[in-house]
Amino acid sequence: MKEIRIYEFGGPEVMKIVEVEIPVPQADEILVKMFASGINPADYVVRQGGNEILKPFLKLPLGLGLDGAGTIEEIGSEVTGLKKGDHLQVNMEKILQNRWVMLTKKSVALISLKGHLLVQMQWIKQIKP
Repeated sequence: MKEIRIYEFGGPEVMKIVEVEIPVPQADEILVKMFASGINPADYVVRQGGNEILKPFLKLPLGLGLDGAGTIEEIGSEVTGLKKGDHLQVNMEKILQNRWVMLTKKSVALISLKGHLLVQMQWIKQIKP
């Protein structure tokens, strides 16, 4: 799968498209096949090196992204209440331009199952294979 990563902090030029393996979910994780992702203003802050609150948590290299939508592809054995094929709107880390994202059981609270959102077209970017 392709992922946008940064190996140093800076402007848009530090973003690199790289090939990474599709992850295999652990017992407490969900593998989501992403259909769409957004660019959150927080992504700009992270890409530029963060602020005083974020800096201690930012370890390079890292993927960008907070918001997206997709369907569940695989579910770990400890995750309940969700099934393969469920449509999700997620607010997480490591989503921007990814085809797949791994969510932990703790992250399920940040998922909207089959939610509907009104979004202005200027904020939409389709992910192409």
